[in-house]
Amino acid sequence: MKDNAYYMKLISEVEKEIREKEELIGKKYPCLGVGKKKKKRIKTITKPHVATFAQQEIERLSKKKDYLLKEMDLLSQYIEAYVPWDWVYFENGLVIITFPNNLNHHYKLAVPKAKHCFNHIRKRLEIVIPPFKIKYWEKREEISLVDTVDFESIIRYLEIETQLKEILTGETTADFESFKISLPDKLDEYYYPPQKSVYINFLCINQCSKYKIIPLKETKTSNGVLVHEDSFLFTLSENSKLCIIWENVNESRASYVFLVSKELYESKTKAIFHYIVNPIRRKRELLHNNKDIQDQLGKFHIVNHTDYKTWKQRIYTYLK
Repeated sequence: MKDNAYYMKLISEVEKEIREKEELIGKKYPCLGVGKKKKKRIKTITKPHVATFAQQEIERLSKKKDYLLKEMDLLSQYIEAYVPWDWVYFENGLVIITFPNNLNHHYKLAVPKAKHCFNHIRKRLEIVIPPFKIKYWEKREEISLVDTVDFESIIRYLEIETQLKEILTGETTADFESFKISLPDKLDEYYYPPQKSVYINFLCINQCSKYKIIPLKETKTSNGVLVHEDSFLFTLSENSKLCIIWENVNESRASYVFLVSKELYESKTKAIFHYIVNPIRRKRELLHNNKDIQDQLGKFHIVNHTDYKTWKQRIYTYLK
């Protein structure tokens, strides 16, 4: 983004050139001549063509200076606005902002890792990321960020969400292992609800650093329509025991605590992940009553969110 310092530097350079050209007008140049007594002497002469050229250059540079002054003046004629994510559209390598009152003009920000496919889950950003502040210049058709927007983290988040969507819809051959590898070591706040519950906060704090928090979607059927609810798999450990905790962001859904050995951790985590994202009807009830599924996923306990103190005490008992 061009700022005042940028224009002041250019104007200073132009003014220097103008002064240099002004010195050429009327400047006299030494010329070797011959006197009456045929003695050589030095005289000075003017060069009209040089003066003409200098005058033309002064006029050109003066116009350039006027243009730069006007451009610098336009810098102060900006408008600040907060941009909600429904004004944002993604293209490959670009984040495009369109204002509702001017749908014919699009302000573009270069974001190399942006992808067109992010538009399919753009609505998700409206829930988890607040609007960001910008400055824009209508006459200059330019835009700049006022707030610091960590697009790199947002893009990584969108890539994870896109992978999850593709896994849910069967649009990809990506497996659980590749999905887990792509996860950051620490999830950004975007992955959590805007108001993180005390339960999720506790699990985040006590997450074992050797393992990753795995975001996923609990797939449910509601009135014949598939519904995806945000969930997480947390891993807490104590000595040789590992607890994989399935936590839905909806506090009316109980926490499920799976007790596994370190040797079986990877296979059990994968099985639990696929069970949760699978569009099985009444999957929690089925898990309670189906021994084959219980054998597949491992021993588990249910902890209801009656109150935080009781819930936390119950979680601690499974770590002893």
